[in-house]
Amino acid sequence: MDLPVLNLPAFQYQFKEEGTSKFIWDAFRKKWVRLTPEEWVRQHFAWYLVNELNFSASLISSETSLKSKDLAQRADLIAYNRNGQPLMLVECKAATVKLSQEVFDQAAVYGMQLNTKVLVLTNGLEHIACRMNPETKTFIFLDEIPSFEKLNHP
Repeated sequence: MDLPVLNLPAFQYQFKEEGTSKFIWDAFRKKWVRLTPEEWVRQHFAWYLVNELNFSASLISSETSLKSKDLAQRADLIAYNRNGQPLMLVECKAATVKLSQEVFDQAAVYGMQLNTKVLVLTNGLEHIACRMNPETKTFIFLDEIPSFEKLNHP
């Protein structure tokens, strides 16, 4: 698999191969996971949250199960505050996937369900962040992805 260079800082990663499959160590889930183009983005963004935006690795969950209209869904990344309340939902797509209205709508449903403050869409090359107001179902697009401190002290 040819892995693209992303618009995110590099991080220390480990690969292993089993037969024709390649795996990456996911320190958040504490297991080896299949290295897909989306997983490459998810790993980069999770470490960006930790290394650049000061989120604690222990407050980030990856591939979290959600229920939406009786369908099993998974949120790519959820960053929590120290009280266990969701602060940020991150929807990750492969670098080749355009961040479309459909992608935004999918992530917004998850974000509303979790009542997060911020929604982020990323394909590793482009990043879109917005504040969410679940009561009015409105979004305010942001110029930057807020740090842990900014989300906890608005």
